[in-house]
Amino acid sequence: MSAQAADVPRPSAEAMKLALDALRVLAVDPQGLGGAVLRGSPSPVRDAWIRALQSLMPAGSPMRRLPLH
Repeated sequence: MSAQAADVPRPSAEAMKLALDALRVLAVDPQGLGGAVLRGSPSPVRDAWIRALQSLMPAGSPMRRLPLH
């Protein structure tokens, strides 16, 4: 494990439950919800959330990454 990955704080179980609930709801009606905004530094947790969302979405669903500014 790299030193950078070791420095990433692990989210609490409750935070993970909320994040997974959010991606499930987003997968059901992404346009109705207007998408999702993730704010934070690159991390394995953020990347896993994005991969989980992509796995629930229909093939070819648009995914856009925009800078925060």
